[in-house]
Amino acid sequence: MKDRHYALRFRSGDSIHNKGDIQYVSQRVLHIGQTPECELKLPIHPDYDDVCYAVIVKEENASLWKIIRQNRDAVILVNGMPLQLVQNLNDNDRLNFDNTEVVFTVEEGEAPAAQYIKYKAPVWIWAAFALVFLFISGIMFNIYENSKTTMALYDNEVGSVYMVEADTMLVLSMQGDTLDIIPANRAFVGTGFVTDEGYFVTARHCVEFWLGLESELRPNLYDIDSYIVRKAIDAEMDSTIRLVSKLRITSHDGEQVWHYTSDDFTMDKSRDNLYDCGDYETPYIWRSVVSLFEKRDAELGDVAVMKWLHGNGNIKLEAPDKLYETETALCSFGYPQSENQGKAMFAVDEGKIYQQKDSPDECFICTKGFDPGFSGGPVFAKDYKMVVGIVSRSSDNHTLLVPVSQVHNLISKIK
Repeated sequence: MKDRHYALRFRSGDSIHNKGDIQYVSQRVLHIGQTPECELKLPIHPDYDDVCYAVIVKEENASLWKIIRQNRDAVILVNGMPLQLVQNLNDNDRLNFDNTEVVFTVEEGEAPAAQYIKYKAPVWIWAAFALVFLFISGIMFNIYENSKTTMALYDNEVGSVYMVEADTMLVLSMQGDTLDIIPANRAFVGTGFVTDEGYFVTARHCVEFWLGLESELRPNLYDIDSYIVRKAIDAEMDSTIRLVSKLRITSHDGEQVWHYTSDDFTMDKSRDNLYDCGDYETPYIWRSVVSLFEKRDAELGDVAVMKWLHGNGNIKLEAPDKLYETETALCSFGYPQSENQGKAMFAVDEGKIYQQKDSPDECFICTKGFDPGFSGGPVFAKDYKMVVGIVSRSSDNHTLLVPVSQVHNLISKIK
């Protein structure tokens, strides 16, 4: 006897099936309904919207099939007659499940692999999808147009914004001898900028990139996977070694590249948080420049400045004592990493001041979460084109900004 299988051909269309669609069936059991295990999906019914109507079972001799009711309320007809509980199926039997009608046909020959039809979405779903698409497209178009407008507004300043990459840590002795060279498993990308007085400014955690690896700490020193984190801990507990990073600074157009180290920068480490992360048997100390509840001003140390030897930029710093009101429009430039292209791309993002500062030396918050890669980027008061702070770190909805007064403090130390 030749192999036999069956196919279900749709005699009518409904909200998710097209008339004429075919579902070949080669497995032993086929569930029909709306529950997740149902291979043949049916439209949602107002009275029973999550049920299995019936199953079609292939008997052991492979020559007979039966349909077995699974829900007592559903309307199931076989050749126009209500299905009681179990009934044999024959070639060309017509099955009706509420408003979905199929014909059961017996096929001979090698059974095809199970092929499930491509269900169509109801018209209202397509309409909703179209509206959502148009809405999102409108938003993206407005964002794109606003970005172009902002880019044009800052045409002179854009050329003074640079990408900062760090991917190597050097472990040095206090005498300057290189004890170890540790490549990172990825490049840490941030942003920096050159002021009109010839100073290069960025976030300190972009320069000393291991400061951003706090999340990789473990309860036990011997469980730490990152060799860089282990060396950062060693440097805090061993006064004979220190850490230096190798940096690559790239121009906006990607045509010029300069190489520096963290030793070239001036930083204020007086506010750093040093705290014990170990236990009695394996004590260790971690240095942080991100705010903790007990020491919020640690964030003020997330700035690094050096004298730029390649000419002055076009970015102006606001006066150190200047205050702006809540809702002041802000914008920043940075190099967020593209998920598709795997590299950082120059971008602009905008937000507003979230709350009024009481002092020019306080960190303040932007009502926008900037993507990774904006760290160290200049934050302008948009209507005034003056830098009021730099990007330190972001959550989904807000970004903590270090005030420009801290940049002025470091520049005064360089002078």
